[in-house]
Amino acid sequence: MISPSTRKTDLFAKPGEYAEAGIPLFWRVELDPDLVVHAFRLTAGAYAEVAVVSGAGGIVPVPWGEVYLDLERVRTG
Repeated sequence: MISPSTRKTDLFAKPGEYAEAGIPLFWRVELDPDLVVHAFRLTAGAYAEVAVVSGAGGIVPVPWGEVYLDLERVRTG
């Protein structure tokens, strides 16, 4: 999740560290101004954004395939 105090680290340093560690995919969650999930997949040593989910929800990659992420349910708990 991106925090105002760690925004640069979250956007730039962490993805590079994750790529060096060989983490195949990750999600970046933004809360402001709206809930948005950015999904990234490691390809040839660098991350490529493969999905952006906002609004009611959408499909995101997971290690075993893909799942529907219901953002309405996340918002209401």
